[in-house]
Amino acid sequence: MAATPMPYANGSGHSTGLVCLTKALKPEKHVEAKAIDIVAVHGLSSEPGVNIWQAADGTVWLRDLIPKDIKAARVFTFDYDARSLFSGQQNSLESTAAILLSEVTAARQDVPPTRPLVIICHGLGGLLVESAINYALTSPSPYPTIEAAVKVVVFLSCPQRPSEIPWPDILMRCAVDAVNTGRPLSEATYRGVLDWLNQHAQTLESVPKDFKKSASRMKIKVFSCYEQVPTPSQPQWSLDEYTGALGTKTEKTQMMGGCDHHSLATFSSKDDENYKFIISAIKKARKAATKASDPAPPMVSEAPREVQGARPEPVTFAPNRTTLSNADATIPSRCIYKLDTF
Repeated sequence: MAATPMPYANGSGHSTGLVCLTKALKPEKHVEAKAIDIVAVHGLSSEPGVNIWQAADGTVWLRDLIPKDIKAARVFTFDYDARSLFSGQQNSLESTAAILLSEVTAARQDVPPTRPLVIICHGLGGLLVESAINYALTSPSPYPTIEAAVKVVVFLSCPQRPSEIPWPDILMRCAVDAVNTGRPLSEATYRGVLDWLNQHAQTLESVPKDFKKSASRMKIKVFSCYEQVPTPSQPQWSLDEYTGALGTKTEKTQMMGGCDHHSLATFSSKDDENYKFIISAIKKARKAATKASDPAPPMVSEAPREVQGARPEPVTFAPNRTTLSNADATIPSRCIYKLDTF
């Protein structure tokens, strides 16, 4: 079970923590080989809860669709006050990342460490997820099970790198898109978000760069999705195939047809092609984890065969005069990634 959400430090009355959206299967129906944990992390556009994941018809695909496709899936959302975080009113990005890691670790304490973990993130929530995974790889790590568990990260319109558009401007676009799809902000909070992002742009730019190394080390499959159309009232989309992707060789990028920054995080039907892309990524993670955990087939040695007739003369090989000289084997040192505290 997920840990009990903690009150926000700013006394807003909301809570920080994991919320489980799915019902547990009966023990007799549970098959661990088919089990998978999914954690969804919202961005700036969502209040705590499932608002950002809810389609216009009320469907919350994390709760209503995924359990029908993957019956042994546990689906969680990580609720936190993103608007306070990204305006500097609350905890630092690093401390919120640590809470995320602690909550996930607590939720998985009674399950096999080999159960795959998939993380889905939206908007600026991608920076929080990347910070958490980077932090999990610090040495010594207080979250040793995370490194082996995370198999897939799905980014939904998450800023990753600058192009001809400067990084601070990309962050501004994402913030404007986000606040226009959620509960209206006060002028002070809105200005606070923009000022904070601009002030910490250089530090935030290093987060995806470090995650790129973390993903390679952990062999995480990365799926980066970006919008096709601008958010209503905006002249252009905030991210494209380049700025919304890390640029790794194994990364899979996907334009979400017909979607803007908000709608690419909402689905109302299992027949939606964009939903099919995400559910396929999750199923591949489970299949790969199951294959990796299967025991290797036993080695079968043949019984010695009796040789009829005369024993052949032994074969004599000329001595090998090739020698190794100046051989020097070096062991690469472990890379340590650590986030700066804002």
